[in-house]
Amino acid sequence: MIKQTLRTIGIFAVLIFPVVALTFWAYTFLHQVVLFFGVLIAAWAAFHLSKMTVEEKRLNREVFQQASELKKAKEALDSCLATTAQAPVYTRRFLDSKLAEECNRARRYLRLLSCLLVSIDSFSTLSRDYGSVVSEALFHEVARFLRESVRSVDTLIRYKEDQLVVMLPETSLTQAGIAANRMRFAVGKNTFHINREPFKLTLSMSVVIFDPAIHRNQEDVLVALETLLVQARQSGPNQGVGI
Repeated sequence: MIKQTLRTIGIFAVLIFPVVALTFWAYTFLHQVVLFFGVLIAAWAAFHLSKMTVEEKRLNREVFQQASELKKAKEALDSCLATTAQAPVYTRRFLDSKLAEECNRARRYLRLLSCLLVSIDSFSTLSRDYGSVVSEALFHEVARFLRESVRSVDTLIRYKEDQLVVMLPETSLTQAGIAANRMRFAVGKNTFHINREPFKLTLSMSVVIFDPAIHRNQEDVLVALETLLVQARQSGPNQGVGI
């Protein structure tokens, strides 16, 4: 309020100066009338200009606040689109961009990057026998175990209905194999329940380390992972290839 008052007085002083200057040239009645109305007009103009300045600042604050809210809403929406609602694992739409980013970083800076393709054994059978709702709940429970078995810098992405891709930056093939066995052990030792009936789940896995001399892009990495996963499944459940 004080700032607005001072601003009004300042604008008024600037506007009234030309009118007051006229009084130094003549002191006729006409100039007195001009001075009177000039004061009124200057006061009115100063008040409204000051009010417009205050209104402009208020609108700028509101625009900034709305822009900030829109940004937060967009980030929340992107998060909802990228991640599932029930598990800390990214969805398929995020895979291509993230894997390409990690491969480019590994190629450019000559860093290690290992990738895992994890498949839940007998998932299609569970989905057929118990329905999609139960199988989805089991998938998210498995994803939770996997998330707890890796580092915060590692990324889990759902690849297919029963599969996840795990990206392990700064990880050698040997280290990735240790991480893969840790995941299989974490899931294998747990007892799951459907309608209070206990049962066990196992995982089949393939592991590939990114090699710029072999893999041109993220698609080559995914093809290599799928090829090795087929070999793992041919050996039976709870198997890993490349580990």
